[in-house]
Amino acid sequence: MLENTWKILLVEDDEDDFLLVKGMLDSLKKNQYELSWVQTFDDALETLNGDAFSVALIDQFLGEDTGLDVIRTGMVQNPKTPFILLTGNDSYDLDIEAARAGATDYLVKGEISALVLERAIRYAISRKKNEQEILKNAEQIEVHHRLIQQREIERLNIARELHDGPLQEIISTSFILKDALHETAETDQVAFLRQKVQEALETLQKQIRDIRTFCSDLRPPSLTPYGLAAAIRSHLDKFQDKHPNITFYLALDQDRQSLPEHVRLALFRIYQELMNNIIRHSEAFEVSIRLSVTEDNVEIEVSDNGIGFYVPRNWLDFARSGHLGMVGILERADAVGGIVTINSEISKGTSVVVSVPCSKIEASKVEV
Repeated sequence: MLENTWKILLVEDDEDDFLLVKGMLDSLKKNQYELSWVQTFDDALETLNGDAFSVALIDQFLGEDTGLDVIRTGMVQNPKTPFILLTGNDSYDLDIEAARAGATDYLVKGEISALVLERAIRYAISRKKNEQEILKNAEQIEVHHRLIQQREIERLNIARELHDGPLQEIISTSFILKDALHETAETDQVAFLRQKVQEALETLQKQIRDIRTFCSDLRPPSLTPYGLAAAIRSHLDKFQDKHPNITFYLALDQDRQSLPEHVRLALFRIYQELMNNIIRHSEAFEVSIRLSVTEDNVEIEVSDNGIGFYVPRNWLDFARSGHLGMVGILERADAVGGIVTINSEISKGTSVVVSVPCSKIEASKVEV
């Protein structure tokens, strides 16, 4: 189908009216069209469920069913298609009802000419396109706001972990040292002092380990000098210790420093989030991690044999269903020109593949 060709669905149970509409369309000079004709309510819904149309022309009277019924149901099945209601009776009430049902226009058959039909179709297509753009922008704004809220929650959690963990232990260490100084100020209690200093040293060493682990999670030290594969292996070694009940399978191409750092970091963050999702939600006991690096493409795949989930249709559905981690993955992948493919079935596990064409990498040098 040519780019400027209209793909039109006509739902009309009267063959004479079908021929009339077809004749009007045939007389148009500026636009080509492909016309699909169905005659019943059921055939209309079946067709709308499978195909996308530039516009749908719906007759009001379809035996026991009505064109309004088609429009109400069709709007749900095929929301990107504009609907125009055709009727033999001019009725203000029906006009209002058609608008409420979602029709973009209302035409009386006896008053239709080829020019009127062409203009109605053209306006309907343009109006629907504008509506979709507005909806898309609104969805992106909502997703962005939800991500901002989620990141504020993450910052709050980081602050809480620092306050309740290392900070409290450092405060405790300071009390131990103050206690040691106080008790030994006027006496020669070397053994007591050594015990307190040892306690303080052990606490400080634990704090150092905890903070190093925390910093490693925030910025993996092996990522810059050794590459993505090395960072994944390093992270997984510690991850395996925390989750010994899961078996991990690795197939990692060596990337070393062949990838720009912002791409390595984005893919590592995606890998981290996928691993966190597996622990939080999947109940899996087997996880496979694959990294493929070729001249044309970089691809990372994480799959598991967990409980699976229903995959929403778009980012906003992900955000509204609480999958903000997955929304973050989509956002990170998009920032480096990547494409995310998610396959999941209930009780059959999940596979997430992130593919970044090398041609897109140079154009994606943004902060990730």
